Amino acid sequence: MSMGSEVQTPAPRQRPVLAGSIMAAICVLLAAYCATHFHVSTDITHFLPDGDDAWGAHVLKGLSKSALGQRMVLTLSGADEPTLVRASAALASRLSAHPEIRRVQRGVDDNAQRATFDLYFSRRYALWSSTPETDYPELLSEAGLAKAAAHLLSALGSVEGPLVRRLAPEDPLLAFDRVRERLSAA
Repeated sequence: MSMGSEVQTPAPRQRPVLAGSIMAAICVLLAAYCATHFHVSTDITHFLPDGDDAWGAHVLKGLSKSALGQRMVLTLSGADEPTLVRASAALASRLSAHPEIRRVQRGVDDNAQRATFDLYFSRRYALWSSTPETDYPELLSEAGLAKAAAHLLSALGSVEGPLVRRLAPEDPLLAFDRVRERLSAA
């Protein structure tokens, strides 16, 4: 070997110190970056779809930031009614006392029930089917109307008869029942 081509290598003890110093510097830089750029978000909109259904994503994002989207509904079941009523009252009392919970509501008030009914009942024929081009001609055919009349007579004689009697003059095809079934299945 010639004298000019020799490469000086650090002493064996210097290598671990040098590597440790480089690793410590990298860790400090990463920690500084994380401290200045780290952000925790509980915004559900990051999980909502976009692209194909941009309008639906826009509506869901708006809903998620509204007061309605910031509610939680708890349903209690598995016991007899008096036990469930007591458990519901106790849970509502404990939740109301929690400082991070703004409001606790037990049950649905009558105005909200009426508003929901008015909203969906007035649009029952628009919501009756997801494929109206095929379902409506079938419904309005002679066979479809006969089937709807038989269903109405059966419903009038059932446990739901008093409710059906109130709705039948405005909804003889019982389209609202179909809308309720579709909403429950969704």
